Amino acid sequence: MRVWVLMLTAICAQGCSSDATTRFARDFEAGADCPRLFELRNEAKHGASGAQQEEMNTKLRSVQCFSSTSRRAPAGPPNTGSFTVQEYRLYREIISTPSSIPEAEALENVGRKHAVPPTAIHDAVKHVQEVLLKNNWFASPDAEIRHASDWNGETQ
Repeated sequence: MRVWVLMLTAICAQGCSSDATTRFARDFEAGADCPRLFELRNEAKHGASGAQQEEMNTKLRSVQCFSSTSRRAPAGPPNTGSFTVQEYRLYREIISTPSSIPEAEALENVGRKHAVPPTAIHDAVKHVQEVLLKNNWFASPDAEIRHASDWNGETQ
């Protein structure tokens, strides 16, 4: 009996994840909600390749499924532009500066803190704002940072 369980487990580890990956793709295209997509992604991820896992995660993010409790957004046009985690952090630091502090002073302070020229910070802030606006990605900092091209799970 134990041998059969092990064989079934091994077969499922190879074939079931492939089936789950296929079901994820099918249900994603059919417009499944975030809880269903997360369920399928979690079923598939143990046997899926790294590329398959990344593809599923990219698809989830493309419809704003950041957790199993998220509400799926309609799939829109492909993302317009991207930004890095570092650019986003500079942007967030400037945006979070009290409005009583002049912009030039805020740029100088953040520049000194991160050893980045104020002009580069200004350009990064402008770039991140444009990308967030073009893609309608304005949200909480924890949700916005997930759109960074090099985001790997860290939060703001």
